[in-house]
This record gives sequence, C-alpha cells and structure tokens, in this order.
Amino acid sequence: MKSNEPLYPIREVSRLTGVNAITLRAWERRYALIEPVRTDSGHRLYTQAHIERIKSAVKLTEQGIPISRVKGLLDETLASSSITVSADDSDYPALLLQKTRNFDLPGLHQTLDFLFTDLPDDQVLHVVYLVSSELQSESKELARLWGAAVLPRLYTRLRFLTRRLNLMITKRVWIQSGSTQTSEVSLVLAALWFASQGNYPVMQMDTQQGVQISFDSLKKLQCEALVVVDDCGAFDEEAWWVWIQKHPTLEFHYVTKQAKSSLLGNQLQAEHHDLETLF
Repeated sequence: MKSNEPLYPIREVSRLTGVNAITLRAWERRYALIEPVRTDSGHRLYTQAHIERIKSAVKLTEQGIPISRVKGLLDETLASSSITVSADDSDYPALLLQKTRNFDLPGLHQTLDFLFTDLPDDQVLHVVYLVSSELQSESKELARLWGAAVLPRLYTRLRFLTRRLNLMITKRVWIQSGSTQTSEVSLVLAALWFASQGNYPVMQMDTQQGVQISFDSLKKLQCEALVVVDDCGAFDEEAWWVWIQKHPTLEFHYVTKQAKSSLLGNQLQAEHHDLETLF
C-alpha cells in the first residue's frame, strides 16, 4: 500500500459498494475475501483496491456464484497466466469462440466468469450476442455447447434485474420466438434488454408456439405488449400483420435481423428492433 493512498472507513465502503458492514466483516472472517488495514485501535480501513474487489465480488454473486467460490475466482483473475484479456470487449468474442470450438469447457467457463465480472452489462450482452450469432450459423453442436454455458448466467442476470421491479406497477411484456429456429440465447437477451428498459418480461420458451399465442392468456397475465424474436430470418410478417389486426389494443414489438417490415411499418402499435444494433 502506498503511504499516500486514501483509506476509507467501513461505513463509507458500505455506501460505495452497497454491501452492509455486517456482510463485509463476514466476508473477511469466513472467506478471507479482503484484508483491510487496521488502525492501532483495531478499526478497519479499506483501500480503493479493496473497494473494487468488493464490487467484483458483488457482480459474481449476482450471477449466482456462491460467495465461498468468489475469492478463488477473483484471485485467478489476478494470477492466471492462461488467459489474458483487456477491458476492451473486442478480445472476448475471439477468445470465447476459441474455447467453444475447442470444446474447452473449463476455459469457456473461466472466460465467461471474467467477461461478466470485467465489463458493464451492455458490453456483456454485446459480446454474448456476437458469439451466439457466429456459432448459430456455424454449428448446432457448438451452439448447444455455448448455450449450456452462457444461459445459466443470463437467467441469473435476468432474475436479479427483474426482482427489483414492482409487478404491481411495471409494464409486463410477453416475449416469444418468431420461428422454430430462434435460439434461446436470443430470447433471453431480448428479455434482458426489455427488462433494462423498465419492463417485466414474461417468456415463452416453446419455439413451436409460432403465432398461436392466446390473446386471452396475455390479458390474464396482464401483459400490455407482445415481443416476437427471430434471429434466423424466418419472421412471418404477414401472419403477424393478421394477428395485429385482430388485436389492435396490444402493443407489438418484433426483434429481427431483417429490415423494418414495410407491412408492419404502417401499424402504429408495431415497433421494430434490429438485433444487430440492439446489442
């Protein structure tokens, strides 16, 4: 520690990190996660490095990683020589693709741990989308391996994001696939984006659902909007145009790689989102 480095009392660290003082002491005693500086009278003081480590620990726990494992992951970030990444997310897609193509499951999970810890949420989703798009067009086997590794992290992130929303006042949106080929990763990414905009996503994971969604079911669930996701160019705009005509009171969003539909573009309640620019 540098002699002129600023030190923070536990009360201030709690305010800066959102972790209460009792938890900070428990992380120190039980898991040796941090070793604060001690004054002669025994009071704890923390450096900026301590604060950043605590923030990283919080991000890992929000992914569902037990606190008992967090210290090891953070220490690996500092000491590991098997993987080198910078804060620039351009390094991550190539690295994640390499690990997936080599069926290197330990390396893939380690890289994902670093990705979700190092980068802000919007950059994480961008990287995940780039890798998913590449693998989906390359190999179903690789896409399944990638999905098995990344989906639990995305679902945990979605859970932490939505549990802060008040269901009594938050707009609910139904999210479903637009074709049988739409990937689950794209559906969850779309759900995360809509949640980040203050909506509560209700997801339909059955890719066979198509346009047969029940309007009555949407009303019972109090969904104010329907979101259809298609990442493979199979979006049936004519079928959805017919659906919109039957249910003009429902807000409609379609998330595709295709250009904005000329047919749906004239519908006031229909809004297009481009997958390539959304993430």
